[in-house]
Amino acid sequence: MSHLVGKVVLDVVAGAPNNGRGEDNLAQVKQMRVGRDIHPYVSAQAFRRWLRDSLPASEPISPVVRSGTGQKQQAYTQGRPDLYLDDDLFGYMVAVKGDKTKTCQRDTVLATGTFVSVAPRPPVRDFGTMSRGFAAGENPVLHAHEFYTAELAGDVLLDVPRVGVFEIDGTGLKVALPEPAALLARDNGAEPVTFRGGSALRLPMPERRAALLLRMLTAVRGGAKQALHYGDRTPALVLLAPTLGGINPFTRILGVRVVSFCQTSR
Repeated sequence: MSHLVGKVVLDVVAGAPNNGRGEDNLAQVKQMRVGRDIHPYVSAQAFRRWLRDSLPASEPISPVVRSGTGQKQQAYTQGRPDLYLDDDLFGYMVAVKGDKTKTCQRDTVLATGTFVSVAPRPPVRDFGTMSRGFAAGENPVLHAHEFYTAELAGDVLLDVPRVGVFEIDGTGLKVALPEPAALLARDNGAEPVTFRGGSALRLPMPERRAALLLRMLTAVRGGAKQALHYGDRTPALVLLAPTLGGINPFTRILGVRVVSFCQTSR
């Protein structure tokens, strides 16, 4: 086995878990048009954020560094997959100009697709007002937002052998651990190995925690507008299978079945 691939389904009931850019005081959910039909969706970035937020409280999260101003800002995590599970699973890119001791990159070990509604589900609009504390006769502040009920499905892929294994040679940003971080990782117990034709460091087996990710899927929480549309974000269906390659055979496993009823007279 080299990969776990499959499908994850979220069952959203009267919710707005992922919103796009609002206009004219209307908060809009993310949605896409397929032909004439509208399908709401949850972005892969949002779902990955939910997974990060679902890590056990005892699990440290990689701190984020933010630098620059205006349009020249950048933000990145510590880039230490040997210390932080989210760096290990979700990847990172640390590009510090002129400092090769910090510049590194790790492709994601857990790939996630966009969670799109299986069937067309046009969102509805909810109208609201804010008048609390206003004087008598003052006009309320009007606002509106969208929400929907839908089954959202997305592909997932976990490159199992890469969990806890970090490349230390290559060119450019292909190095997962630059030399100073690699030395620290070796001092902490990571062993040198040859991995897919290159040099790498591998954590001891107890620290390679792919099983923790699978447990996280059973406790996913998060999403926008929880005050108005609190709902369960735990997947309604998780379908995973071990494969030798990274091709997902379950991409088209879900669809819409049209059931017709006919009435016969006696």
